[in-house]
Amino acid sequence: MSLNQSLFHLIFSLSHNSYIADFAMFLSYVYIYLIIIILIIWSLFFVKKNKKVFDFSLIAFSGVLSWFAAHFLKITMMIPRPYLTENIVPLFRDSGYSFPSEHAAVCASLALSGYFMHKHLGYALMFFALLIGLSRIVIGVHYPIDVVAGYCVGVLFTSLVFKFLKK
Repeated sequence: MSLNQSLFHLIFSLSHNSYIADFAMFLSYVYIYLIIIILIIWSLFFVKKNKKVFDFSLIAFSGVLSWFAAHFLKITMMIPRPYLTENIVPLFRDSGYSFPSEHAAVCASLALSGYFMHKHLGYALMFFALLIGLSRIVIGVHYPIDVVAGYCVGVLFTSLVFKFLKK
């Protein structure tokens, strides 16, 4: 068994606790959208007037590009989800492929965008990006390597968008 599979089984075993399972489902399918809404509201109402367009553009472009890149990699690599290759019953059955995690890519993108906007906001979003990544493993739809790759995609594309917008 690979390290990726061993870590998956260790983290997935947390899903046997109903409180952790419910919290993981909330993080994966509700909270991620709340983060997007919070960041959009933050960029439109709590940012200095001269930074509104920059911050909103950073959130929008980096989030969309990160999702698109992760999605493109996912359909190119065609790696099956853990519940199809491991002997488990997931909490949820996502369709499509596993690698990389689009949720992790978008969360990393939003966290880094938040960091560029306001460091403390970024730190909080990084914490929740970590929790959302773990939640994807707990519910049985991603391996740890899928989540890490998603984070890398999100950081890469957000960094590129940030550099482009700064010019």
